[in-house]
Amino acid sequence: MRARSIAYSKIFLFRPIYLIIIFYNITKVIMNSKVRRFSVTSDPSLLDEFDETVKKLCYTRSNAIQRSMRNFLANYKWTIETVAKIAGAITMIYDHEARGLGKTLTRIQHLYRNIIFSTTHVHLDEHNCLEIIAVRGLVKEIKSLEKN
Repeated sequence: MRARSIAYSKIFLFRPIYLIIIFYNITKVIMNSKVRRFSVTSDPSLLDEFDETVKKLCYTRSNAIQRSMRNFLANYKWTIETVAKIAGAITMIYDHEARGLGKTLTRIQHLYRNIIFSTTHVHLDEHNCLEIIAVRGLVKEIKSLEKN
């Protein structure tokens, strides 16, 4: 079984593109593995807010902490460790009439065809398009794509 955690979510505004990047950490979880108990010291107001949120999401405190730990590790892999394998989506909303933008997007997608495994293009209105680019690969490769 694999556990997936949101690793990274970032929103940019570059005229004429709105860019949202969401990546997932892919980690192996061994079924029937032993668990460890540990204690955590926390500010009471932080714990109260955490418990309220856990209750709203119908989680147990343990499940929420495990998910938080996975997200923390995934964020580390995105920001620090460049050889980790991740998968995710780059989502863009842009004005398709922007000069040269279509050619640039196509050129970039061809350059990174080794990590892009799917794209979806949706016409939102007469000017705006939504493009979703599914990616999978090493963090350093996807960061290189992000910079383009």
